[in-house]
Amino acid sequence: MISARNQFEGKIKSLKLGAVMAEVIIDVNGMEIVSLISRTSAASMDL
Repeated sequence: MISARNQFEGKIKSLKLGAVMAEVIIDVNGMEIVSLISRTSAASMDL
């Protein structure tokens, strides 16, 4: 299930993969959003 509150249209500006986590920086209309997700989630979304 995808939450409507967690959907932003933007462009991935930076992706840093760690051993367990991934840091994703997204540009949304000039504003940067930083998200920490599991490395498994990043791989499942083909980031």
